[in-house]
Amino acid sequence: MKMQSAPVLGLAAAAVLLVTALQPARAESDWQPFKDRDPIVSRRATPPRPTDDRPPLPAMNGTLDGILHGPDDRGSDDRGPDGPRTPQPSPRDEPPPAFGSAYPGSPQPYAQPPPGTGPIAATAGRIERFEPEPTLAADGSGLPQDAWRGMDIKAVEEALAGLALPPKSPALASLWLRLMTAAIDPPQGGRTPAHFDAIRLEALYRAGRLTEMGKRLEGASESDPIFQAFRIRHALAVGNQATACAASRALMARRAELPLTLVSELHLLAGYCAAAEGNAAGAGLAADLAREAQVDAPVALAALDALAGNGRAGLAVPKLVRVLDYRLLELLGPIDPGQILDKAEPALVAALALDEKAEPATRVAAAEAAVRLGALSSVELTSAYQGAAADPSVPALRRAELVRQIAAEGSAPRKLQLARAALDDARKASAAHAMAQVLAPLMAGVEPVPGLEPYAETATEIFLAVGDTPKARAFAAAPQARHWLALVDIADRGPSEGQREANLIALDDMVRRNRFAAPLLHRLATVLDATDVNVPIPLWEAASRTPQPATGYLAETGVLPQLQEAAKKKDMARTILLSLRAAGPAEAQGLHIIALGDTIRALRRAGLDGDARRFGVEALIADWPRGTPQ
Repeated sequence: MKMQSAPVLGLAAAAVLLVTALQPARAESDWQPFKDRDPIVSRRATPPRPTDDRPPLPAMNGTLDGILHGPDDRGSDDRGPDGPRTPQPSPRDEPPPAFGSAYPGSPQPYAQPPPGTGPIAATAGRIERFEPEPTLAADGSGLPQDAWRGMDIKAVEEALAGLALPPKSPALASLWLRLMTAAIDPPQGGRTPAHFDAIRLEALYRAGRLTEMGKRLEGASESDPIFQAFRIRHALAVGNQATACAASRALMARRAELPLTLVSELHLLAGYCAAAEGNAAGAGLAADLAREAQVDAPVALAALDALAGNGRAGLAVPKLVRVLDYRLLELLGPIDPGQILDKAEPALVAALALDEKAEPATRVAAAEAAVRLGALSSVELTSAYQGAAADPSVPALRRAELVRQIAAEGSAPRKLQLARAALDDARKASAAHAMAQVLAPLMAGVEPVPGLEPYAETATEIFLAVGDTPKARAFAAAPQARHWLALVDIADRGPSEGQREANLIALDDMVRRNRFAAPLLHRLATVLDATDVNVPIPLWEAASRTPQPATGYLAETGVLPQLQEAAKKKDMARTILLSLRAAGPAEAQGLHIIALGDTIRALRRAGLDGDARRFGVEALIADWPRGTPQ
């Protein structure tokens, strides 16, 4: 039976998908992934597109809820975690706000809301319902012990199989990782005690989270064939050839207990181990046996043929390079990472980033690519930076040198000046968020004192990236960074409505000077509304002068209503997985505003307010107006 190429997360699939086969690729004889080409080529993600043919949305001329949630499939208008909210008045029903007054001069305060529309009126007459607080897991994940309530094993398999892993959004990636690693009650319906563990290991591998996968394997049974299969995957990824080959031989010795498809895949591993030991005949025999078993792995088979002495001409250009492909190609000679990184599966990109024996340029480039994918943590990126050589001609190495200089710098102004340069450089490589997280520990002793005002924006961005809202708020109080207080308010649920409105006034001048592009204004209004902030009428007016954007990723019909239903029932795991489904392959700023608003509301309603706010900040911060460097 021919091997399936798409990952499936059932128990049998967890055993079968030891090495998922490659999709057939167009043959091009000039593809040679060896060191005869230009150095590292960074991955370029294609911008996500809507998946359905919705007509363009009308211009903002009323409440956001009325626009984003019509009578079609948008669900109930009960969006907030506390129940229904009173919608804002339409700008058409209000007198012209004092928004376009001549500048310079202090911006005019926003008009007071008309009677019956303020926060007191919004809560008047509300019937409070008591809901007991869930019992949280003791592992610090912040998730309830029964987070998988409402899902059985089959539903979990189906949900994970349809996800784009790893998630591109750092906020959603962090939330998903907590769910996959939390010490909470497993879903019901597993065919064996190891069923759910196998699902989690498969998901972690698909997402390239090798460190977390290794930790989960530490206490796993050494006799269970499923866990042995994942040990082989992990050992192969981290370059532990001896462990991978010993485990594959042990698994082959028990082939009578294994599915035929898994036995077929083990032929490729047998070929790899034979070639690694210099047994060319064994490599060729393994390739022949794999072909007889109809294993669909063109790169691995071509590499085995070459290692057996049959030449390597005609190697097809792959769409995807998997870990076993790479390990086989390694045996043929040094590999050019420039032809590998942009085709590598997440587990392979992470493996290259974690390889301390790799060339510094290769390791740092792989680490940055893995961070962009969502397959690596900022701590692991920092480790790669620390071991890199200085070379200003290579962008990744230049950023690594900047990080080392910042760590060694004792002057706060100079430290922040270098940090701004590092952030600006990382922004060009779509890695600004990861860079901010790398820099945050290096800024622990930097305080908002006189003289640091020119760098207040940089400090605010860094501390926002790690959720240190008190420090971010303190730096954003500087005149040069006042408009960042609106972002800090989104991240922090603490400020009063009056404070939030006062801080939004700081955006007036920037909006009038066209510092906010139309898509950013609409995203800002969407995020404010989804976090239960009364969107000031001047912002409505400014946004309504342009059509609402109809671009951005929008999941297939039915996903958003399912998401709202799961959140309403407080089904935590289902809400998280459907949020990832709604985001698809997009980052937060690449979502359609309908999906953006609904995802934030659902996460908040399910009890994940902090994660929802971080997601909202992500949707705005990349395009947030920044001052001119001093």
